[in-house]
Amino acid sequence: MQTGLLSKYVDIYIFGVVLFKIMCGRLRFQSAADPNEPQFLGSLARNYYEQSKIDELVFEGIKEQIVPQSLSTFADIAYKCLHDDRHQRPTASEVVAQLKEAKEFQVSCILQNCTITYIFVHRMSKILGLSFHSNVYVNFFTL
Repeated sequence: MQTGLLSKYVDIYIFGVVLFKIMCGRLRFQSAADPNEPQFLGSLARNYYEQSKIDELVFEGIKEQIVPQSLSTFADIAYKCLHDDRHQRPTASEVVAQLKEAKEFQVSCILQNCTITYIFVHRMSKILGLSFHSNVYVNFFTL
């Protein structure tokens, strides 16, 4: 990513990094193979996504209980936010629509008595600006 120009496109890029940070449970800068050389999480996540290895970066607490279709949708939109060509990045509305879709996969799973992690619901609710109560999912699921 080139620097020097602030715009809505940069906001989308940064939001993509935040989405990967939540999904991966890692800081913005993640140690590469050489612990003395930090690697930007955006680049790291993009590389893993392009090699179909994103599941290797996903936080274990999420990976064990998230619905695969929800994880895939979440990762897809996060990846699209990191596109090198700023004009190819999704709009904020498109990001929200995809996050809602990821959430719906989780809701569907709950309605079918699947398990869901507190961590994922809590983090998704924060992304979407919703309040969350561990014993009541209503606020999270009523966008």
